[in-house]
Amino acid sequence: MRKVPANVTVEPPIWDSQRSRYKFYLLQLAKFRTWSLFWPEAVSLSWRQKRVHIGLIYRVLLWSMYRTALERSPAVRKVLGAPSEVVAYSYWGHVPDLAIPLLAKADVPCAVRYHRVDLYEHAMETGSYLSRNSQYFPWREEIASAAAMNLFISEHGLAYFQEKWPGGLTSNFAVNRLGVPDRGQTPPRMAGDTSLTIVSCSNVFPVKRVHLIAALVRALAKHTRVSWHHFGGGDFTEVNSVLEKEVPNLEVKLWGQTDNLEVMEFYRQNHVDIFVNLSLSEGVPVSIMEAMSFGIPVIATAVDGTPEAVIDGETGLLVSLDEAQDSERLAERVLQALSPGGELARAAPRKIWQARYHSASNSGELIDILQSMQARSC
Repeated sequence: MRKVPANVTVEPPIWDSQRSRYKFYLLQLAKFRTWSLFWPEAVSLSWRQKRVHIGLIYRVLLWSMYRTALERSPAVRKVLGAPSEVVAYSYWGHVPDLAIPLLAKADVPCAVRYHRVDLYEHAMETGSYLSRNSQYFPWREEIASAAAMNLFISEHGLAYFQEKWPGGLTSNFAVNRLGVPDRGQTPPRMAGDTSLTIVSCSNVFPVKRVHLIAALVRALAKHTRVSWHHFGGGDFTEVNSVLEKEVPNLEVKLWGQTDNLEVMEFYRQNHVDIFVNLSLSEGVPVSIMEAMSFGIPVIATAVDGTPEAVIDGETGLLVSLDEAQDSERLAERVLQALSPGGELARAAPRKIWQARYHSASNSGELIDILQSMQARSC
């Protein structure tokens, strides 16, 4: 739980329990606005796609309820009644941005930021059967057109949006990367230590493929002593299955859900050789930025925006999705990359972090964008 600054107010959620959630659904289903949003979008969807999964229809109905509720929410009403210099900023490009068309009609300049799960239709969600098969974004072009600024955390994300929804962007877009502060550097390896310390950090969801990291460290342990630390909670069934047979040279510590400050302290206190991310889909992971800021080389799959942070020989080693599944061959490539002159041996991650992912410069750029929107609205 983060401490809220003195000048920030937090509005209550639209529901805070399972009971209030069902009450919310019933209330929104009884409103004409919900159905006036749902039917045109559902018909449009059926025309655009030959086969419409029930999960997509469920998504349209759910988001119609969310949009109806947001348009009438106390938070949005406060913005509509605020002084003329107010600017609305949606950190996510999914549910929070549904109020943008209404705000734009009232001449409130709005900005929205897109990451991964709120951008890519191939991004895999967790949850129920319906939610896992409903990666669809209703009214995307309407919302993007209404926004004064659409922000993307990667060039890849911007290019994907322009190809997928060409009518949504005119000149109202920019790449504004996320970033992390300078919290120090990982200490140097102790003299005479030939072991590898490997860290990964993510929730244990299917899309993160943490079991493949487990397979990789097992394969590496056949050649050298390995200590693997994973930070993040979730279902470890597949991971434990991979690690079922004990490997003499392998030490594993599954930390579970861990406070971010504790992870940063681990980097400061312990030499880390490699950070690993073998996901099926990513935006640009903050966990990778954090590792880079500490000078830790990164091994990652070349998916979505990740190659903008992980560059062979500069910040680490990029691998294909298929290559990540062959742990033995990948282990051989990693060992070769760690040898003198290899991609991991010559990597200088802090240099790219400083240039692209330092929070001081990136947040300053965001403030400039929002202030320019404010100036244009006055």
